Amino acid sequence: MNTIITTEQEYDLALNRIDEIFFAKVGTPEYDEGELLSLLIEDYEKKHYPIEAPDPIAAIKIRMEDLGLKQVEFKSNPECKCKNPLYI
Repeated sequence: MNTIITTEQEYDLALNRIDEIFFAKVGTPEYDEGELLSLLIEDYEKKHYPIEAPDPIAAIKIRMEDLGLKQVEFKSNPECKCKNPLYI
């Protein structure tokens, strides 16, 4: 396959093929095919499975939750050198 991927079936075939040739040696036809397939797959995924940038505040809240932090810890931390505490 060396054409633009337009269907889910073509996408699945491309993914299967790239799995088969993933460890091809540089300079071989399989390596070149893998390079082309990766570009075609990336293009298809951008169009059909877009990943939007997260809301910055939501990302901060999620990270704080992951670390077990609370907003009050930013307000009451004497080591915090920021002029404005983080208000979320």
